[in-house]
Amino acid sequence: MENKNKILLYFLLVVFFFISSDLKIFAQINKDTLKNQLNFSGEYGFITKEEGLSFLIANSLIDTTNIKEWRPIKDNDTIGKYYRIENSDNYLMCLPYSVDFFKPKYLIIKISSDGQLQKSEKYDFGNIPDWNNYYKGFFKKDIFFVIVAQRGGIVHSYGNLYLFEEFTSQDSVLCIPVFEDIIFHKNIKYSHKEVIKSYRAEFYISNKELIFTYKFFKGKVKKGKDKETIFSFPRFPRKKFTVKYIYKNKKWISDDPKHLDKIEKFMMIKESQWII
Repeated sequence: MENKNKILLYFLLVVFFFISSDLKIFAQINKDTLKNQLNFSGEYGFITKEEGLSFLIANSLIDTTNIKEWRPIKDNDTIGKYYRIENSDNYLMCLPYSVDFFKPKYLIIKISSDGQLQKSEKYDFGNIPDWNNYYKGFFKKDIFFVIVAQRGGIVHSYGNLYLFEEFTSQDSVLCIPVFEDIIFHKNIKYSHKEVIKSYRAEFYISNKELIFTYKFFKGKVKKGKDKETIFSFPRFPRKKFTVKYIYKNKKWISDDPKHLDKIEKFMMIKESQWII
């Protein structure tokens, strides 16, 4: 009986610890008294968890019932980034409102230099790689804002580039595929052998022109010493082509409307070759 009481006491202490952690967050971030801590200057900057979470709660942009998913992130970790809008005192900020590892969700926020919220839009495009805590998946090139995001897992992963000049909804932005990897069975008879199809797009933005150079590869899938997956590709691509977009009247016009069909044709595999 004494052991059962000890176990119960231990359980209650653990529960109290996690509840008190959440209460501590709300004690520090009281929506009624919080003064916005975000003050912008210069052309761009980074947002820490402490700043970003405070801002989200103060402006009712987050579901506070899921606050526990933020626990593993350190207060000084980078969770967002902002850039100044061209010829304006306002800024555009990319910030997650859910940090679930498998299904993160983001906001694009238009905000004044003193941190006052003007507009916000929810974006669902997968995961923006933080790349060593510098949030390089969101950047600005010339007058345009760029997001490179990825979806998928080990067997099939892909990424898109999103491009826009000003605050807008996700439906209105230019979305271009920039990479894809598919691991599949070589054929039915030797189904234990795995190969990979892959493409990568290098892109260049300048003077309202957007140029993509696509390179397509077929490679082998190997296992390393520690059983990690290793991809082996030939030096030169199987296929290569370039697509140019011109920005006219707030719209991007492609010189090759069928380039998406070319990508789909190369990456196509039979249903029986998929790895389940």
